Amino acid sequence: MKSLVVLLCLFSCLLVWGCLHQPYGAMTAYEIAFWDNKEPQADAINAMFHLDQEPSLLYLDPGDAPYFFRANSSCRYICPLPVQRDAVDWGVNGTAAYREEYDCIMAYSGRYIVFDAGNHYDGVTDWFSESYADRLPLMEKIHSEYRLVWDGSWRIYEKI
Repeated sequence: MKSLVVLLCLFSCLLVWGCLHQPYGAMTAYEIAFWDNKEPQADAINAMFHLDQEPSLLYLDPGDAPYFFRANSSCRYICPLPVQRDAVDWGVNGTAAYREEYDCIMAYSGRYIVFDAGNHYDGVTDWFSESYADRLPLMEKIHSEYRLVWDGSWRIYEKI
């Protein structure tokens, strides 16, 4: 019994020491770079555009933007997964969730859109790809009704 208590105490000490010497915990180098890049940009965006004070935003983002900007999503889903996950061989566009999310995105008329710009950070293509045919009306809406005001870890579009 004493040896079990000693082992538990030793394990606890090692755990505390490890947490104190790794400020990011068990994050990978990629995750550390991801957050180190996005957090200062989010602070700058909030300072310039006050997205954190908006009643809601349209997030065309995989889901990290609401953490940084703290505004509710204008649509049912925090990020538009039913629309983003649509591809020719997936057949998602026939679902009610897809139609509801797509219609919400197309009806959005708020002040700002937060658009993922993954290709600016790590060389991958945009999470919300513009290459699918159903994205064309959405991209036309964005480019005709909004103007790009920030281009970094996210693209921030403001209503014209």
